[in-house]
Amino acid sequence: MNQPPSPPSPALIKDLATRFMASKLLFAAVELGLFEALGAGASGCEALAERLGVPPRSVAMIADAMTSVGLLVREGDAYRNSPAADFYLAGKTPADMRPLLRMFERLEYPAWQHLTPTLRRGLAPELNEAMDTDTLAVFHAGIDVFTMSAARGLLGTYEFAGRRRVLDVGGGNGSFLRAILGAHPHLEGTLFELPHVIEVATRGFAGSPLQGRVTLIDGDALVDDLPADHDLIIVANVLHLLAPEHIVRLLARLRAVAGEGSELLLIDLWTDATRVDPPLAILMAGEFAIRSNFGDVYPADRAAAWLAETGWSVFDRRSLGPPLSVLMARPS
Repeated sequence: MNQPPSPPSPALIKDLATRFMASKLLFAAVELGLFEALGAGASGCEALAERLGVPPRSVAMIADAMTSVGLLVREGDAYRNSPAADFYLAGKTPADMRPLLRMFERLEYPAWQHLTPTLRRGLAPELNEAMDTDTLAVFHAGIDVFTMSAARGLLGTYEFAGRRRVLDVGGGNGSFLRAILGAHPHLEGTLFELPHVIEVATRGFAGSPLQGRVTLIDGDALVDDLPADHDLIIVANVLHLLAPEHIVRLLARLRAVAGEGSELLLIDLWTDATRVDPPLAILMAGEFAIRSNFGDVYPADRAAAWLAETGWSVFDRRSLGPPLSVLMARPS
């Protein structure tokens, strides 16, 4: 008698369904200051509990969890940071990822509870409108970290020496612009953003050595006049919030203010033609759907077609570190 085939393993489903537990424990470890406390060296649970002001049982629970995922190393009864945790989570280097994790914990995790209703209705919840000034600061601090490696990648990828003035459209609090101007003292920059975002950027640039080289202009890039006389235009992490018809309109408006020697850099989570790579970009489509009624990720070849339709010609595409890449274009 033939035996029925064995059922497939449910391991992948279980793994996917429980990954949020590891995320929440990581967020809690950051909020409690676990990695920062271990930045000075290995410590046992009792000493950590006293330093963090939480019960020893809680410390053991979260320290064991972080050990199980590879962020802590256990040595007898003591714990120490792994090299990655010590570099990114202990507050010891400029590459501090804790603002990103705080953004995920305080803003993104609650927002993703709206995902199923959002997908069912096709309409995003009104989350952005509810952000006060302090919440916006948390959001933009997290976005700064998310884009930090991409900004460094851009500095090593694009030749800025021949440029003069940079227009950053929809650049948030100016994270890309700060990196570019900081590395290239000959450049001047303009940040064009919505009024409530410009308020955050104004505070960020106040007192900065870059303040005298940056112009901050508030407006809606799809409606209001865009600044002219810039030979480099950057649009970073904006198009994934727009519908295709809005993207075409924006690209056409940018072409109208671009001189013949100008170049355009479109930085986003561009996917391959099948929309399965890079994987994180595909997962982030859920985030964009929550944040915008039109949010989605787009294939790079589709973006190239929009550029051609609006008078631009792509001359290169380069990775800035997954999931972000840059499409480089010139006026046709």
